[in-house]
Amino acid sequence: MNENTAIPAEPQKARLREDSIPYKILHNKSIIAGAIILLIMLVLGILAPVLTPYGPAETSTASKLMGPSGEHLFGTDEFGRDILSRMLYGIRITIPYSIYSLILAIVTGVPIGLLAGYFKGLDNPLMRLMDILMAFPGMLLAIVIVATLGPGLGNVTIAVGLGTMPAYARLVRGSVLSLKEQPFVEASISAGAKSGRIILSHILPNLISTLVVYSMLEMAWVIMSISTLSFLGIGAQAPIPEWGALVSSGKNYILSAPHISTFPMIFIFATVMAFNLLGDGLRDVLDPRL
Repeated sequence: MNENTAIPAEPQKARLREDSIPYKILHNKSIIAGAIILLIMLVLGILAPVLTPYGPAETSTASKLMGPSGEHLFGTDEFGRDILSRMLYGIRITIPYSIYSLILAIVTGVPIGLLAGYFKGLDNPLMRLMDILMAFPGMLLAIVIVATLGPGLGNVTIAVGLGTMPAYARLVRGSVLSLKEQPFVEASISAGAKSGRIILSHILPNLISTLVVYSMLEMAWVIMSISTLSFLGIGAQAPIPEWGALVSSGKNYILSAPHISTFPMIFIFATVMAFNLLGDGLRDVLDPRL
């Protein structure tokens, strides 16, 4: 038997496993770190009623502005409400509403980008509209929309989603212009495939990885925007324990009771950092140019 023709099977299989996307995801430190932080946040939010003996709106006149202690681990606010309870219940508000806002941006921005990139006749009017929206800073545009719709967490969610939508439209439009030049799309056009089928079956699937990476990075901005608008008083209204509103409630006591604002800011920072780590890690894994 010729030994030179024998190819060991195990090393070949191992090499293939290391080249796979699941293997790269599981061995990417940024993805692991971001996922662990988010998992901890989600578990804390789900178990909030179990982990805290106080309700998020439960007040106590005898416990106003208490610092961290054994009874109140993160202290209390100006109404004697337990800061830890309000922060854990705030996970159930800040993260889900940020996801709703991002979904709104995706379902409105992606179709606009697909139409503008694929149909030349729609490109100019749709992109000029996006240019007008992008001429305003994202936060300013959100404030204008909230001023029109009125304050409230739901309206802030819509405002931030619409403010994020132009970025998705331009991202998708640029990708579609590139994909249209690919041989598999030109072959489908030559074969007489309908435009809708080409967009949904050939172009959109090739945008998934780009959208996933961008959404993870954009999620950090959405959380910051919703928290900022709530801090300004036009988002979540009292006594809703949204993180930005919690930071705002402690701004008048920043010297005498800094814990009221400090702990919510730490939670915001940790969550934003987690999504940034996920986005960076997924970009390293899914971007073929890297």
